[in-house]
Amino acid sequence: MRYMNLAPRLIALLVLGLCSSLSAGDFDVTCYYVSPNGSSGNPGTEAQPWSLSKANFSLIAGDTAILMDGVYPVGISPANSGTAEHPITFRAQHSRQVSISNVSPAIEVSDRSYIVIEGIKVEDAGSSHWIQGNQSHHITVKDCYFRNSTSWESCRFLNTGGYITVIECHFEDGQDSLHIRGGRGHYIAGNTFIKDSHANLVIMGVSKSVVENNVLRNEGQKCMEVFSMRGVFDPPIKSEYNLIQKNYFHSGDRSGIQCAGNRTIIRNNVFDGGTAGMRWVIQSGLIAEQPEAWWCEENRFYNNTIFGCKEAIQTKVSKAVLNKYGGAFGENVHINNIISCGTNSLPVRIDFTPTRMSFFFNNIITNGSSNNMLRKYQVRYPGQFGDNIEVSPQFVDPESGDFRLLAQSQCIDAGGPLTYTKGGGSGKRVRVADALFFTDGHGLIAPDVVRIGDNVCTIVEVDYDQGIITIEEPITWTDGSGVGMNFFGSGPDIGAFEFIGGGDKIIMTDEVGKKD
Repeated sequence: MRYMNLAPRLIALLVLGLCSSLSAGDFDVTCYYVSPNGSSGNPGTEAQPWSLSKANFSLIAGDTAILMDGVYPVGISPANSGTAEHPITFRAQHSRQVSISNVSPAIEVSDRSYIVIEGIKVEDAGSSHWIQGNQSHHITVKDCYFRNSTSWESCRFLNTGGYITVIECHFEDGQDSLHIRGGRGHYIAGNTFIKDSHANLVIMGVSKSVVENNVLRNEGQKCMEVFSMRGVFDPPIKSEYNLIQKNYFHSGDRSGIQCAGNRTIIRNNVFDGGTAGMRWVIQSGLIAEQPEAWWCEENRFYNNTIFGCKEAIQTKVSKAVLNKYGGAFGENVHINNIISCGTNSLPVRIDFTPTRMSFFFNNIITNGSSNNMLRKYQVRYPGQFGDNIEVSPQFVDPESGDFRLLAQSQCIDAGGPLTYTKGGGSGKRVRVADALFFTDGHGLIAPDVVRIGDNVCTIVEVDYDQGIITIEEPITWTDGSGVGMNFFGSGPDIGAFEFIGGGDKIIMTDEVGKKD
């Protein structure tokens, strides 16, 4: 069976809907009702519900607690773990009508695995965490609402064993509202983040994870951080091979993403406002001896839209950190992006050697006017800057957050291939010049659909070390054929959205990126 890693996640989500339709013997699922006024001596029926304390202590693999509406005096803290086939589930009977307030922490899943939390509201946590999940793995948080926490890393998952899933949740007024450190296979999707005293979302030392279809707004600080881990970790743990796509970032004062990750794909995102849209960094962090941003190399940034930032793309590199800790900075590639600067004269500020960055087939423009920086770099560094244009993007309605392209936009079909084939051949294994642009989905999402020459292909596997992508069906190709994501028209568009309409009609492949 393909995508075997999906099985535990799908089973966990399926269980959420079983209690209302199945008896305990039908699918080995036992359901218990829980009420704020329930009793540990009750049988756990809807008429005679348990207390939440009883549910925390009693649930075993395969059990589901249905939390009835109301404010609970204790938090969710399961004493046991579930299994891949039979998770333990805490589900609100009615979405977000179950409230946990002033409990420290509201949800405790440290050292637990295969736990599902759905439809819970957590408010006014004060200096406590909304969620504490140290050394946990296979935790699913769905359709929950979190508001007001002054605790650092308000939803804290430290040193995880992987597979933290957070989907369709709301986060507001936290400090590092969602912080995931360590592990692989995390899936963060469809969430809304509003107003954070630091960053909305932080991933550190995380690999082969997916962040997609989220809205992140932070007026006073940055939206997202991607960092590595040093200190007690030997060897240090990088954040690498992650996919960040189809998100909307709005920062009022800092950056959309501050990244010191490696081999990360960042694509089809909208960065709207802020000091910088995309910020590549090497820095010491809070503890100089344990820098969190010490390696930033071989990232692939393509088909994004950056609008209205003081500087669209920044680099901030501490050479002292590089020299002392042996990290690296460079080979970060930007292709097919709309890089539209708001107020400063330089849409791209590079405070390190320009040859460590490259820009091809982008539309780079300063506040609707021409700039000399692009022209100078393309002449001086032809190996790193080429085929970029300077035209008005012609968005549908950027002031309302609609960054789709109008039918007359010169960005349509103006992009270029992401990479090229190395040698001709036939079959399912295709060697390319740069495989880092593509993903097989890491078992979390569907793999990429790409164009190899004129062939539209679905990826099965990516061998980054050998530079080989394996596809589902055999094809024949020639040396130097263009390779990129599938597109409509005569070539890929520049920017976050692919235009597939004609005339006055605009039909988009994806609506993500609009403010609403």
